[in-house]
Amino acid sequence: MGTVDCIIPAYKVDETLLREAIQSALDWKRVQHVIVVDDGSPRALSLETLGFAGSPRVLLIRQANAGPAAARNAGLMHASSEWVCFLDADDALITDGAEALLSLAEGMNAVGGVAGRVELDERGVRTEKLAPEAWRNSRLPKAADVFFPKAIFSTSGVIARTLPAREERFDPALVFGEDREFLYRLASRGPLAVGAAAALVQRVFASGSNLRSKANLKRWITDHATLVERLGRSAAAPHLRAQTRWLLNASAKARVDAATWRHLVACARSIGCPIPVKIRLRRILRRPPRGAGASRP
Repeated sequence: MGTVDCIIPAYKVDETLLREAIQSALDWKRVQHVIVVDDGSPRALSLETLGFAGSPRVLLIRQANAGPAAARNAGLMHASSEWVCFLDADDALITDGAEALLSLAEGMNAVGGVAGRVELDERGVRTEKLAPEAWRNSRLPKAADVFFPKAIFSTSGVIARTLPAREERFDPALVFGEDREFLYRLASRGPLAVGAAAALVQRVFASGSNLRSKANLKRWITDHATLVERLGRSAAAPHLRAQTRWLLNASAKARVDAATWRHLVACARSIGCPIPVKIRLRRILRRPPRGAGASRP
């Protein structure tokens, strides 16, 4: 049975949730080390305040703020087990699901594995989001399917063999989509196992920091355009077009600025994604009246 190092990037985190994340990883008997990477939090984390001082299984690394991708890469450089597991600082592993996923990956000699999750919102409502039924307990059909619009393809809960993961690394230039881009390169090397059971609990917050908030759309569009430029002529193109359509609709509703809208429209055209009349009308109807200080698209 292979061993696991769990990597947790942390920046301005709720220490109670981080403590729970660390403990959930320690509860998985395969985990040899939990590597917490403090990505330059203004208030430095410490194992003493987290309650893990003196624990030989918990390692804390601190670096200047460089983003979650760079933090995961720093953790990878300290990993020594056969496998690594990535976990966000406000999530928690589900031991049985993680064990089932790793056993599946080992059985098919996979380079990594993904599984579903249980989403927990601020009201305590739990929603299970699993892999498509046809994929469960098997390998991902093709590497490009990591761009399929399903919640299983984000970094938290992913497992990977240490050597290929360390060689591939996360792209620190990407803030959005770096998880799927990493998985795409990983899955291009060999089988990616898809678990049937949920492997983690992911907390979903309604605050403005949510990935789908208006505040994040501009950077999301920039990174999406980068992925389209890299992979728009690959087998991932249909999934990227679906993501482009979603972004067009979300951006029209959010009334993004004119320059960002033009950037997204150019991205859509480059990948052969038409802009439906309904979305164009939504953009026009939601535009502020002239004289309100907004530029025209």
